[in-house]
Amino acid sequence: MDTTAEKYMEKLIDILKKKHVLLQSILSLTKAQSSQINEDAVEKLQKLIDEKQRVIDDINKLDDEFDVYFTRLKANVKINSLDELNAAGIESAKHLKEITAGIINLTMKISEVEKENDQKSKELLNKLGEEIKKVNQGKKISKTYASKPTNNPAYFIDKKK
Repeated sequence: MDTTAEKYMEKLIDILKKKHVLLQSILSLTKAQSSQINEDAVEKLQKLIDEKQRVIDDINKLDDEFDVYFTRLKANVKINSLDELNAAGIESAKHLKEITAGIINLTMKISEVEKENDQKSKELLNKLGEEIKKVNQGKKISKTYASKPTNNPAYFIDKKK
């Protein structure tokens, strides 16, 4: 494998493009979760969460791979951060930064939708909690007023005999 800085940059850009696609998938799944929270569809919501976790695992693998190549690039070019790439004279540094900015914007959108979903799920949980309390109160009242009198047999003792 060619270990020039440009080859590392190509690999980093490729990884970031894959990550961007996966993050778009997460955004779609997160928006789909939002509609499922509204419809109280727990099974569908769980499937979306499971799918989202698989995508997150894929992103984590890409992040690990990115870290490996970025570490090699830093050692090759003798830099410490992405900001120093321009000074190192690497042509594709601008493209890498643009993709990184796109990923940051996408993660901010995902975060916003996640916050909305969190709020909706808390409201749904509170609503369900109130309904459970009402059902339990109804049961208590029903038991109290519908209780059967104790059927103790009456024992009469005839003392005349």
